[in-house]
Amino acid sequence: MLELREDHVIEPPTVPVHVREELDGVRQYYDCRDPCVFCDLVQQELAERKGMVEESAQFLGEVRL
Repeated sequence: MLELREDHVIEPPTVPVHVREELDGVRQYYDCRDPCVFCDLVQQELAERKGMVEESAQFLGEVRL
């Protein structure tokens, strides 16, 4: 009899539907515009300064109310 241990259980990689849809939207945005949607969001947040809690060269922290 085959002993099935936890480290032998293999599941094919899957991406949740909502994550795939978001990534598809990001790709469509990038195809229509450059830079990407995330770069645009960061630039918008930096310009508006709403909810900013921390900013450094590598990090932008904000609180959305």
